[in-house]
Amino acid sequence: MDLSCTKITLHPQAEAFLFQHYRTVNRIFHDVIGHLEIDYMGIALLTQADELLFFSSKKSLEFNLIQNNIWQFDASYHPDFIKQGEARLWEELYHEDWRKILYHQKQKTSGFSMGISVPSKFDEYRVVYSFALKSTDAMIKSKI
Repeated sequence: MDLSCTKITLHPQAEAFLFQHYRTVNRIFHDVIGHLEIDYMGIALLTQADELLFFSSKKSLEFNLIQNNIWQFDASYHPDFIKQGEARLWEELYHEDWRKILYHQKQKTSGFSMGISVPSKFDEYRVVYSFALKSTDAMIKSKI
């Protein structure tokens, strides 16, 4: 996906917000993790001001994307992807020049065999739900 015209920015508190309310957020994600072999769940919120915030079951994933300033090369957070409303595999959403680095940061270091991002809307926010699996079961992959 072409990301040359990405106009979104991180919310000024994106990094701090990722770790706020740690116990509450983890409790919510804990209820999902393990069902249908889901090993990771993240929620990215894009505000009306095109500022990005994250909630995550594995905060280090988003933290590393922010720290290394590579989140902007992942079309999971691109307005065009979010507006089109169609789920896509993570590997289809990496900018070509950053594919290896994003794959390593998001999937390889965490042991995820695949990830999927699902754009949606939630009130005034545009939302991307992301899920990842460690399973290598071909039947699970074929259902996605």
